[in-house]
Amino acid sequence: MPLSRQSRPPQGAAQPWLGLDVGTRRIGVALSNTLGIAQPLLTIERTQPRRDQRSILRLARRHGCAGIIVGNPLHLSGDRSPQTERVHRFVDELKALITEISPEANENFPGADHPNFAIHLWDERLSTAEVHAALEATGRNPADRRIRQQDGRGLVDKLAAALILQGWLDAQSGSVTLLPPSP
Repeated sequence: MPLSRQSRPPQGAAQPWLGLDVGTRRIGVALSNTLGIAQPLLTIERTQPRRDQRSILRLARRHGCAGIIVGNPLHLSGDRSPQTERVHRFVDELKALITEISPEANENFPGADHPNFAIHLWDERLSTAEVHAALEATGRNPADRRIRQQDGRGLVDKLAAALILQGWLDAQSGSVTLLPPSP
């Protein structure tokens, strides 16, 4: 469900997009490349919503992003959950931050040179389960303590952000996201 209809599908040498998996403790971040392929970027440990949002906007600015895709955590039935409300509030605050920071303030935010900067919500149902299945298919158990220590606690979060972003990119271009087959 897009919050803005200003953007167009990525084609050719398109600008990158940020993908976010917003959780209560961490935010997984992914970045698309010019070929329209999402890649895990990093994980932000949550501190304060405003500080987290500024970090996200700095990343978008640094990478010259056209916009941000945020996972919309709905129940399997499609109904909203308490987490859905938290994510929507986070997105609303992020949009407000973009509009309140003026370009003259010389802040690192995307609005200064991207007047059509877009923020979209994208259905993220089962994204974390798909990440777990993909990790297990490669012989890596995400619950394994050694893997969490080696890859950091945010591995699943940034992989989920990449899956969310890739789903949105694929939907825009009319292609299908390749997922591991079900056992």
